[in-house]
Amino acid sequence: MKLNYKLIKIAFITFYALSILLVPSNTFGEMTILPEVDGNGPQINGNLTAEWEDSVRFDTVFNGEEANVFIQVNGSHLFIGFNYTSSSPFISVNDTLPIGSDYNNATHDWLVLQFDNNLDREIIGTEDYPDDLLSVDQYRNETFDGFIRGNTTHPIVSDNSTIEGTNSTIGGTNEGTAFRSNYSEFVFINENDIAPVERFISVYEFTKPLASGDINGSDIDITKTNIVQFKLLYWMNQTANETIANSQSTEWFTMRLNDTGTGINTKLLNETKIDIFMAASDLTEFNAFNTILEQYGFNTEIHINTSNADLSGNDLSILLLGSTGFSEDEIQRFIDDVKIGGTLLIFLGEDATVSNAIAEKFGLSYLANNLIQSAPGINQSDSLLSLTFSDDLTFANEPSSVTNKSISSVNITTSKGFNISESLEKQFILSQDYHLYDLFNLPSETVYDENDDLIVDTTETNVGVSSGVALDFVKGGRAVIFPSGLLASNNEVIEGNFPTYLLRLLPWVSRTINTLQFEDMNINTNNVEPEDFITLSLNLTDGFGSVLPDSIKVNVTSKLSFGGNYINIVSLEGSGSFYTNQMKIPRSGFMTVETTAFLLGYGFVEASDKELVSEFSVGTFNDLSDLSYILVIFFLMTVAIVVIVYLKTK
Repeated sequence: MKLNYKLIKIAFITFYALSILLVPSNTFGEMTILPEVDGNGPQINGNLTAEWEDSVRFDTVFNGEEANVFIQVNGSHLFIGFNYTSSSPFISVNDTLPIGSDYNNATHDWLVLQFDNNLDREIIGTEDYPDDLLSVDQYRNETFDGFIRGNTTHPIVSDNSTIEGTNSTIGGTNEGTAFRSNYSEFVFINENDIAPVERFISVYEFTKPLASGDINGSDIDITKTNIVQFKLLYWMNQTANETIANSQSTEWFTMRLNDTGTGINTKLLNETKIDIFMAASDLTEFNAFNTILEQYGFNTEIHINTSNADLSGNDLSILLLGSTGFSEDEIQRFIDDVKIGGTLLIFLGEDATVSNAIAEKFGLSYLANNLIQSAPGINQSDSLLSLTFSDDLTFANEPSSVTNKSISSVNITTSKGFNISESLEKQFILSQDYHLYDLFNLPSETVYDENDDLIVDTTETNVGVSSGVALDFVKGGRAVIFPSGLLASNNEVIEGNFPTYLLRLLPWVSRTINTLQFEDMNINTNNVEPEDFITLSLNLTDGFGSVLPDSIKVNVTSKLSFGGNYINIVSLEGSGSFYTNQMKIPRSGFMTVETTAFLLGYGFVEASDKELVSEFSVGTFNDLSDLSYILVIFFLMTVAIVVIVYLKTK
């Protein structure tokens, strides 16, 4: 058979095109961990020598040419190397030209290393979070530390530069250095080339402190999130006053420092499937949130509607309601999933009606005004709250395989709150036993601004007020609800200790840590009769199969039900792993024993139901038992009826 190569070529091109089109959108780079190297790091002298051998390397394309990026870190500084090859020679800045129109019109090559300050992957920084940068060769043959914010036509501003002609400074400090070198070499590009071609190589080396001490400037503090995200911008043969809009750039490179913890999870993080739901209009608003999760190894997938994910196959659903969010009916699907054992993390949005409807499902009242922290009669201009953690939940300081950081407090900006008084009084939520945790201890001077005037009035209080809750349900479901979606937004999620808090909260709410389990449960069911006692005993372990310390006291309860109604409840006594007690059987019939255990911060564990059959003992005529009397009377009545019927028929 003769092959039709034209058809094969068309099929191959079609397959290739489809493969490009089917690549999912809104994806982020794979997790890349920067190993910490010993020593002072490479010398910044424009030579990518053996000092860079332990670096993480990315091969990329820059201005249509081959380029390489090298990154490494020691205990105090980040080091970035960059080299690219061009067919055109490097054009140096002319340092002899005076500042003025002649200087501004002179063209040359210059480069900027741009750090994404709030991990939003936007091309430029915001007013509150300007993107940090190091500019090389822009005005002189040297480097200055600056920032860019606003939009792509705004100029680059220096933190504190002495270079004449740069834009106004902000009184910060110059943090970071850079060095450039250039050389050329002759190489054969194609195998049919008659002579080698001259290629021009530019090499850049950068260093930047991990922790910024620049109070007035805009320098990035990598230690806030342990994540660094950057790209390189290049102006080829252009003037020094050109803006980012006229630059060429690489893609974003994203890595994190190696702060992996040593705790044990019941499930590997990269196998922990997290579905994130948000409206299409909010995709860029939560870029930093997803970057943090992915760089710490969680398996995340973003959805822009609520119908395209199998909730039964995930470990956690995250709802970021943002400015648009979803309707109450759409969200009911997730609440129903929690009811049967699913897990849910919600950041409520700007729609107060929907937010309150969701809160009411969990026995909460949504507070649409601000929580403010101030003295009575003093105007509160912002809503920054310094919060310590509730004693109920211990995950913030437990060993974790996610991060080795531990924290005792967090600073958050929240404009909303909950009243949890009603849920604390409820016996059931979602038709089952539950435990509610108030996530934070509010400072005593914090109140709910009921009058919405940013002034603490004498009638305003913090009784029953919460800035975040977690709920543990007897059927295994868990839910964490924050009253404000701002906490997950690009500008807020990176602040204070919140990234670390989030990384410790996620394994708890997704049940990859902090679980109890029954190792064994026994019930003596031999010869059970009404008024008899049965003995219940069980062994508990933590979620890792380890025996619980004797100092731990678990609340273990067994409930005896008949026809769906509880007729006896008993608490099992013990400590550590072993618990036992007796239960009286008050009646006969088919019954069920349902046993649950609960430990603050570890959640509920529910044993398989145990069925019991309680019967009256069967007596004989000889021992004249109650049953025997009944049978004799029944027999005599039957005989009498037969005799009467017989006589009447006669």
